[in-house]
Amino acid sequence: MRQENQDENVNDCSMSSGFESVGSSSDPSRLIVRLPAVSAQRNGPRKRLSKALSKAHRQLKSLKTDNANLKRKVKTIQRRFQRMKSKEAPLTPRRKTEKMMRDAGIQRNRSVRKHLLMSNVLIDEMKKKMKEKKAGNKRTVYGQVVGNLIKKYRCVSKISKETGVHRNLISRTIKEGVNLSKQRRSRALAKHRETVVRFLERKDNCRLQPGKNDSVKCGEERIQTRVLTDYLDNLYLKYRSEHPEIAISLSTFRRARPKYILPTTFLSRNTCLCTKHQNFRLQTKNDEERRHQSVCKPGGICSTEDLN
Repeated sequence: MRQENQDENVNDCSMSSGFESVGSSSDPSRLIVRLPAVSAQRNGPRKRLSKALSKAHRQLKSLKTDNANLKRKVKTIQRRFQRMKSKEAPLTPRRKTEKMMRDAGIQRNRSVRKHLLMSNVLIDEMKKKMKEKKAGNKRTVYGQVVGNLIKKYRCVSKISKETGVHRNLISRTIKEGVNLSKQRRSRALAKHRETVVRFLERKDNCRLQPGKNDSVKCGEERIQTRVLTDYLDNLYLKYRSEHPEIAISLSTFRRARPKYILPTTFLSRNTCLCTKHQNFRLQTKNDEERRHQSVCKPGGICSTEDLN
């Protein structure tokens, strides 16, 4: 039976061309095409690959977003750290001492901490004095760092680095010492300047120049110049005779003269007020060289009151 059925199927296939009519089998003008059936298992691997690829793209996009957020947070923290670092207050001597002991790994030792604190306090005090503009305060720093022990133990460069004093200045100060005479002269000049200026501005010691252009600028104002009627050496002797209680040297007396009071050399101009006195001064100067005697003032020679 099986063999007979197979023979019938073969005969049917050989007699049919594969195209049959759609409506009825009796219509020879219409053909029916039978395509092979496509199974769902053949598209399975392609769908799995598409899903996996879409999932990978979604994960990559999510990771990129997370990476950008992390980078933004890192930059924010870095900027915050820089601001905190810039606003950090300078270390005080106590904090500096604690930091030095902590970095060196030294346990809390009272004597060591006290010595370190004392050195840091002295260094900060020297730095503060060096930043000031007063020369006296800076000279005090020079006096503090002077000593042969600094040179012996080779601490000149370290002190220069910590205090801001130039190492050559430290070496010269160690070698020559601190010159305090200049400071004493400055104090004496500031103390007696006012009395010396009042003495030089007196009518018997100077003459006011009448010219319009005979003025100099002192500070923010212009002052008419004056010319001394005698040499500063003689005026110094006169000042000492009038003020015996004031101890002032000739050099300090000269430095106390303001710039609008000109010395006697400016009397060489053709001014009718002072030419006579200057001529008499030249004559008396010649007499002093011959007789080795000192004449106090040229005006005393031509005075009609003092006949002696």
